Amino acid sequence: MAKKRNVTISKKIKRAARRGDFDISDRGFIQKKIENKVVSKEKKETREILIPQVVPVRVLAELLEVSPTNVVAKLFENGVQATINDSVDFDTAAIIADEFNAIAKKENIKTQKSSSADSKSKLIKKPPVVAVMGHVDHGKTTLLDSIRSTNVASGESGGITQHIGAYQVEVETGSKEQLKSSLSARPPRPTSSQADSPADGETKAGVSNANRGIPSDKKLTSTTRKITFLDTPGHEAFSTMRAHGANITDVVVLVVAADDGVKPQTLEAISHARSAGVPIIVAINKIDSPSANVEKTKRELSEHNLIPEEWGGKTPMVEVSAKKILNINELLEIISLSSDLEDLKTNPKKSGVGVIIESKIKPGLGPVATILVQDGTLHQGANIVIGNQIGKIRTMENDTGAKIKLATASMPILISGFKQIPQVGEQILEVEDEKQAKAIIENNLKSTNVKSAISGLGGVSQAIKKGKLKKLNIVLKADVRGSLEAIKNSLTDIKSDDVAIEFVGASIGEVTESDINLALSSSAIIIAFGVDIPPAVKKFADEVGVKISKYTVIYELIDEIKAALQGLLEPEIVETDVGKFKVLKIFRRTQESGIVGGLVTKGTLRPGLKFRAFRKDESLGEGTVESIQIGPDNVDTVKKDNECGILYKGSFKFKPDDIIEAYQREEILKVIK
Repeated sequence: MAKKRNVTISKKIKRAARRGDFDISDRGFIQKKIENKVVSKEKKETREILIPQVVPVRVLAELLEVSPTNVVAKLFENGVQATINDSVDFDTAAIIADEFNAIAKKENIKTQKSSSADSKSKLIKKPPVVAVMGHVDHGKTTLLDSIRSTNVASGESGGITQHIGAYQVEVETGSKEQLKSSLSARPPRPTSSQADSPADGETKAGVSNANRGIPSDKKLTSTTRKITFLDTPGHEAFSTMRAHGANITDVVVLVVAADDGVKPQTLEAISHARSAGVPIIVAINKIDSPSANVEKTKRELSEHNLIPEEWGGKTPMVEVSAKKILNINELLEIISLSSDLEDLKTNPKKSGVGVIIESKIKPGLGPVATILVQDGTLHQGANIVIGNQIGKIRTMENDTGAKIKLATASMPILISGFKQIPQVGEQILEVEDEKQAKAIIENNLKSTNVKSAISGLGGVSQAIKKGKLKKLNIVLKADVRGSLEAIKNSLTDIKSDDVAIEFVGASIGEVTESDINLALSSSAIIIAFGVDIPPAVKKFADEVGVKISKYTVIYELIDEIKAALQGLLEPEIVETDVGKFKVLKIFRRTQESGIVGGLVTKGTLRPGLKFRAFRKDESLGEGTVESIQIGPDNVDTVKKDNECGILYKGSFKFKPDDIIEAYQREEILKVIK
């Protein structure tokens, strides 16, 4: 057995001991001058604190009732380098709150009235918001015109007097149960000749009971419902608003021409709708065309997982003629039923929240914008916040041009009162006063410094960290159909129990702005194989923070995707015992660190190791070995049966014979084969 070495106390430690109210005896023992006070620390009960989306470190410390220095230290421990003057996002603040035994709840800074605003007793149904999408020339505009023309009040001169990018229609529908039963008994599609010659009793909307699938001896109990339609340029406007974080659509109506079938823009529209996670209703249009082939159209749609209900699928498909206004009301009833199943609710007592869907300069009013109210009620004359500007609603008009004083959820309105033209996709908030408006804008400005964006394969591992099953969303563009299918099949063959690939878009041709918006709104990466990237599109991608990964060799693409997927795997944490240390003397102790002397009884001890401390069978907590000293010298390693002094980090009240068990923690990366 090796000879034990006595601990030599350096002058530095002696001075530190004296400063810490310790005495050094003649025999070299260090003793505290005053009797230790026993301070009982009761474990604080877990409490909830309200934290905004972005919070300064100093404010976070006040909310947690701890020193800002302690919060900064915890941030450093979690890999965030911040000072007390910096701000952190809610997710980071929640982690720090947990370190101090608190549960973070997100504070709704949008309105001070929201504390009890969402109680179930105050919620009412709201009209669904519908986006009509599809391939060019498949009849989107004609369908919208047909819906609008059948719902214009007969007393209105010239029909809709003002186009504001969205409008509401009223439709009479039956009860949910009646509609379900009537649709299940829907008769076969009428032939072209039948479509040209409306049945007896057909209304202006082109809907008889027979065409609606309702037995002639049974009538639906009429209920008036409202539906809001976005009269926008299809999926491009839809994806632009989603890229701004405004997912305002409740239902998507996909228009597919029966004489043309599924086309590239049809597939793009499907991708955008699925990415938004909203129900899809297919309107098979132009059934009156001599070359219409409805069954072929349904087969093509089923190849993209839109299976008709009559084939055992879950996608409602309505055969319509927008030109002849045939089966329009049936489509409206299906939309109403889908919205009922979504259980859309709003609280009209809340301050209004909306989103900009169009903006322009109007003579006499200055900057104006079309707003779609999302929740609550907007009031004429109210103070509002739009992005980072403050305004006041001067005038408010509905979709017919009539002056109104308030607007409820799903209403499209035209308002004035802006200092400058707002951007499409920006949110509008009604606030109580200018003070609250300034607080919201200050919060928005801070948020710009904590944004995260996908920057291609290199950054995707950090961007996707949700759920037990990780997903890598991909927008794939290829030069030819063969390459597209080969890449999809190769990537689908990559197997892992922990991560998965999902194609939110896959098509042939050059990368477009629509692809950028889809990637941005779906947290996806863009893979461009053998296709061009127009300079304007590249510039747009750079502006919004979407990097496009371009390839010409398939195996290089596959290898890099594997690397990205591997980055999504949670590493396996392995802990290995390294050494054991017995405390013999206590030299110094502060609230967060200390110095002890003792004997290495097992293995080795070295700086940087984590340790667990024990007093017999009682756990004292965890700490870190900061440095080791033998005599006056710092050393890198101390082996078994040697004495040393260690400077540790941690809040401990060590006593002689306490045990320190040092260990090292390793992260072992998983491999995808």
